[in-house]
Amino acid sequence: MGNKGTTYVDKHVYPSGNYYTGEMKGKRRHGTGTYTWIEDGCTYEGDWFENQQSGKGAMTFKNGNKYVGDFLKNNIHGEGCLTTRNGETISGNFMFKQRMVTTDGPKYPVAEYDLDVDVTSSNGSKQKYQGVATLHIYTGMLVLPGMAKPDAPIFDAIVVVDPITDSKSQFAVAENVPINAIPVAQAVPIAEGQVVQASGGEAITAEEGMVTGVAFGKQDEAYEKEVRFKSRAYNPLNPKNYF
Repeated sequence: MGNKGTTYVDKHVYPSGNYYTGEMKGKRRHGTGTYTWIEDGCTYEGDWFENQQSGKGAMTFKNGNKYVGDFLKNNIHGEGCLTTRNGETISGNFMFKQRMVTTDGPKYPVAEYDLDVDVTSSNGSKQKYQGVATLHIYTGMLVLPGMAKPDAPIFDAIVVVDPITDSKSQFAVAENVPINAIPVAQAVPIAEGQVVQASGGEAITAEEGMVTGVAFGKQDEAYEKEVRFKSRAYNPLNPKNYF
């Protein structure tokens, strides 16, 4: 059945305890199949080529996030949709750039991406995001440092005329309620489809990925502390180490 030269294996168990069910070519995962990581219950179901996740597939992460779409050489790469544990969706193009690994504490694998996606919050608010992102592969957390949360209040500007001095003042308004603390210069109107950018932001750690689906406007703590795999002998996502 399946691809030419492959055989179907009901359950191939690896020394780690992880197991694979699906097509194999010799001792390699090749064709379609499902791989399960027993430590955290993460699964990948989809296409394999010469032992690597390549083609169409679905990856369910430790924190409950799930990605469905294109894979290439064990990386999310191409068109796809990430649905988070909280109901947000990130849909569009995921362009893989490089893999990294945290150097403080456990060696958490992290992938860096350029995204061109639509981000929809759990309440249906939708925005466009184009920019860098990091995906924590161990937990599934996606960090969008350049984007405000899509369901943040939408601000408009109003002008108030003083009847005595005839001077004009501007205020930000959210849902028809003036917000004196927010000058108009900082109150950026957000329209559906607009590319939203956020600057600064607090740092977020790898451990927070267990309870965070998407970190909006956060600075990835690992982003400053990680070392490229090409300069390290240890690669936790090398199939020999990862599977």
